[in-house]
Amino acid sequence: MRDDPKVAIISIMSKITKTSTLQEAIKASPQAAAVLESYHMGCIACSGRMQETVEWGAMSHGVSVDELLAKLNDKNGKKE
Repeated sequence: MRDDPKVAIISIMSKITKTSTLQEAIKASPQAAAVLESYHMGCIACSGRMQETVEWGAMSHGVSVDELLAKLNDKNGKKE
């Protein structure tokens, strides 16, 4: 299976947003899986990660979207 070139562009050019899919976030940042796990979000093993957004995942797990995005982007080197 080939890597999706759109995901590679996301990791290079932009930060993770609330509309990024969980899969895009995981591919964009090597640390994203650990950040998600720290919030007890098992996204790395969930098939929904391909379609569900960071916002939906956070809301589904009772996590602050803004806080989660800040941690994901901090670990991805894309601080505001």
